[in-house]
Amino acid sequence: MLQEKRLPNCFGGEAVFKDVYLLNRYTTEGVHMVTPGEKYFGTRPGLSHLKVFGCIAYMHVPDEKCNKLDLK
Repeated sequence: MLQEKRLPNCFGGEAVFKDVYLLNRYTTEGVHMVTPGEKYFGTRPGLSHLKVFGCIAYMHVPDEKCNKLDLK
């Protein structure tokens, strides 16, 4: 994932975290085609909140910390 999105290796921990998060939401044969999250919580997990790994994100800076001539 890091190489595909051309991200530095310092994001390796986040890539592993995302992989484990996704694996817990896929069906597996070990629990008879039920996701591990569904087996544990009793409901099927939603996937609508997922974003593309390495997508563009913007940080909000409060108005109190901005100057009039700062970049937007």
